[in-house]
Amino acid sequence: MDEILFHPPLVHFPIAFFVLELILLGLWFRRGDPAYRRFALFSFRLGYGLIFPTMIAGLVDAQGLPPMVRPHFFSALSLFLLSTGRAFQWRFQKGEGRKGTAFLLAGSLLTCLIVGVTGYFGGKLAFE
Repeated sequence: MDEILFHPPLVHFPIAFFVLELILLGLWFRRGDPAYRRFALFSFRLGYGLIFPTMIAGLVDAQGLPPMVRPHFFSALSLFLLSTGRAFQWRFQKGEGRKGTAFLLAGSLLTCLIVGVTGYFGGKLAFE
């Protein structure tokens, strides 16, 4: 291989942090310990903070947006937009109580589903 690709090593971090967030929110919902909520928020922030650099690395590695990359890019863009909305949800949700837990869980689950779709399109690029 004569070129260095930046996207592959970066892409797994947002995925891991979003899945961890979902697990932690589930534990918070089940056990009610606010430490799970705080850790879930920390995990979300790390995942959200890494989406944009990962997308930029993918665009650089793909040298633009050729037709075969577009489904992967647009699903990643939808993940970024959903996560931006969720960042506002995390920011403006009142208190640390369990109120709104179902809404946070639903958003996290939807995020993980979009991560799966994005990964599917990325896998098609890598292995086909």
